[in-house]
Amino acid sequence: VEETHKVIYQVDENYPPYTYTHQDYIYGFDPDLTNLVFNSKDYEVVYSHDTWDVIYERLVRGEIDLGGIIAVTEERKKEVLFSDILFNSYVAVYTKKDFEHIEISDLSRLKVGVGKSYYTEGLLRDTLKIYNYEAYTDMNQAIEDLNSGRIDAIFENQQLMDDLLIEQS
Repeated sequence: VEETHKVIYQVDENYPPYTYTHQDYIYGFDPDLTNLVFNSKDYEVVYSHDTWDVIYERLVRGEIDLGGIIAVTEERKKEVLFSDILFNSYVAVYTKKDFEHIEISDLSRLKVGVGKSYYTEGLLRDTLKIYNYEAYTDMNQAIEDLNSGRIDAIFENQQLMDDLLIEQS
């Protein structure tokens, strides 16, 4: 009898196009890639989802084996093991169509929305030294707040935001 290795995999429940959840079913690029990597009788992948801040803490504590696709930073390299880099992603600034033209340096005077505990929050806080922001666990709420004027801009992963904006037409 061959031994099966259990792999505990947990991802952000709503980070399109990488992950989506519907009725506790996880799908998207990230789980599809995981299925390809662990597609053998040697592995049993146990899937679950939560918010990114909880997932990352569980990954650091060794409670889960995989936290999905995440941005590689020097700080994170000290805490978790990474595979080779799979692809590059980009961060973009989103405003309403009729908003003034802005530069990155303008973000310090604006109300900015960003994903809670995502790589982009660290960029805003630690690299750009911008502290006047609202962190969101659901970027759809950030889009609503941008449309209502509660925030002026969103600073976030381009693939994530483009997917959410297309979904909302």
